[in-house]
Formats: sequence, structure tokens, C-alpha cells
Amino acid sequence: MANLITNGDFATNVTGWTGGTWSSGSIRKTRAAAGYEYASQTVSGFTIGALYFVRTSRKASSGNFNCYISIAGVATAGCNYNSDYGMVFKPTATSHTLELGLYPGAGANGDWVEWDDVYCDLASLSANQFVVSGAFTTNDGFSPTAHANIVSGRLRATRESATNVYENSTQFIYGLTVGTVYTVTYDVPNISSASGQNFYVGINSITSDIHSTTGSYSFSFTATATTHQMEVGIFPSGGAQFDYVDFDNISMTGPAVTRRAPRSCSYS
Repeated sequence: MANLITNGDFATNVTGWTGGTWSSGSIRKTRAAAGYEYASQTVSGFTIGALYFVRTSRKASSGNFNCYISIAGVATAGCNYNSDYGMVFKPTATSHTLELGLYPGAGANGDWVEWDDVYCDLASLSANQFVVSGAFTTNDGFSPTAHANIVSGRLRATRESATNVYENSTQFIYGLTVGTVYTVTYDVPNISSASGQNFYVGINSITSDIHSTTGSYSFSFTATATTHQMEVGIFPSGGAQFDYVDFDNISMTGPAVTRRAPRSCSYS
């Protein structure tokens, strides 16, 4: 595997990028206007229609405000906290612009956010597997829409709000067959709350698998489209502020493919 990003570690400078400044091994974007503000790079070498991932870390910021990572015109993921982010996408051209930015209205003039460790490559999936990076050695595929990050090789969702709200991460799952039944399996090895924090893994608009104790779980669903969004997070009931749930080994498989034995032939 090879990183398609030029100078994604920002070791000494931001060469290869536009719209950002160097800051102690990261790229910093500082708000100077009211609209979209971003650092960007044109990334080349894509194969149209293949499955790729991009990951980065939002290292530091002057506040918690809405930021994003985007393959312009293809896919966008919100990055609202200092955390690890991943996103899967299918390019529609051989080159696309990658943006690391602030949404309009996010922060005031002078506010800033810093990014590091930007990496983009082909997604690696084993046969009959549809989830990218479900073991969380790195976060190549899941985009936290609320407070979630990678802790000791697990995806941790933390209840930051004092009220009951969703705290989750999402990944778009590609390559499904409409009408086919798929099975999702996952582990929850650790929960901080003794009060029974409810958590879930679900397929958006189809089903959610809800539990409140550690264990290994599975559920099935029937695909209604070729792409569905998976959600992993804390359900808005149970638990208290700063409670967290750790997820690991998230997998999705389809029906096993049966191969016919070759016919025997005789010759005379």
C-alpha cells in the first residue's frame, strides 16, 4: 500500500499544500473570513470506481467547532472534535481535491484547527467483507459525527453532553446487493458506566442492534440499496455524562459463495 498524499506528516513544512501554515509538525488553518476555510491538496492516481480511504488526526484547535474532511464533490465527513477520523469513498475521476477545513460559521476570525498524519490509499477488504478497518489498528473508515476516537485499538464513543443525545461514528458501506441478507458482528469489551449505558450498531433507516452490557453481538438485515450507512455509538438513554463504550472487531459479511465442482469429462 502506498500513500497518495504528498507530505501528509508535515514533519518540517507544508510543501504540497495550499491554504495552510506549518505548526510544530501539523498543518494549521486559521479562520480569516466567514465562509468555507480549508487547506487543500490535489490528489492524483485514483482508479475510478475503486474503494479508497482517507484518514487524518485533528490534533489541536482553539475550540470545539465544526470542521470537515472532504474529497471535493465525492464525500465529506464532519470532524467536530480533536480526534482520529477516517472516511471511505469511490473516486469519480483520477484526481480529486482533498480539503481539511472549517464550515461557515465555525469559530470566529483568528480561531484555528491543526491536522496531522494524512493518509489516503486503496481500501483493503478480504473476500466477502464489507467494513473497512473494523479492528481499529488505525481508523481508516469510521467518521465520528460526535465525540469518538481510537483508544488502545478500539473505537470509543463518549457521552460528552449532560443530556441524552446520540454520540456515534459512521461509515458508508459500498458494494451491497439489493435484497441480499448481510450479517454484522461486533464486540463491546468495555463499558465505563455501572448504570447501564445503552449503545448500538445499526444500519441507517433499517435497523439498530441495542444493548447495555459487554459482550459479542450480531444482527442481520436485508439491503435495500447498493450503499448503506453504518452507525456505531451511544443510544440516547441510560448512562451519564462522560460515560463511554468501546467497540471492536466490527465486521459485515454476505452469504457464503458456493462454488460448483467442475464437471468431469470423458473422451473416447
